[in-house]
Amino acid sequence: RAVVGGGYTGALSGTSNQYYMAFATGGSASSSGSLSGSTRFVGTGASNSTTGLYAGGYQYSDYIQKMTIASLGTGVSWGELSVGRHNLGAVTTEDKVVFGAGQRSSGLTGVMDQKNFDNDGNCTTFGDLSFAGTCSGVSDMVRT
Repeated sequence: RAVVGGGYTGALSGTSNQYYMAFATGGSASSSGSLSGSTRFVGTGASNSTTGLYAGGYQYSDYIQKMTIASLGTGVSWGELSVGRHNLGAVTTEDKVVFGAGQRSSGLTGVMDQKNFDNDGNCTTFGDLSFAGTCSGVSDMVRT
């Protein structure tokens, strides 16, 4: 399954809707619940095989929400980033997510945060990128 949610639709308040589709069949996306709080202008998304995450967002949010991909439920609070930001990237393994870079109220940052998928607490600092900016991320899902 693929799940997308939040974002900007031209309305100042953004959208809190989530939609899903099956990779195997494609086709149109169907409604699957909603997000809450300040991730309506979502900063980034990340997942492993069971859990989807939405992190950061408009007005430099530090909020993280999670949802269970199999049940397609509503996003629930799942801790905070160490630094609130939007336009950040994320990479994952099956066990861990690392969020990096982004736009803060004071400018661009290169901070990286980490969090294990089985931890309901806040992120911890993972280090800094060699640049301050915005980014996207990809991963081979292998923990090295």
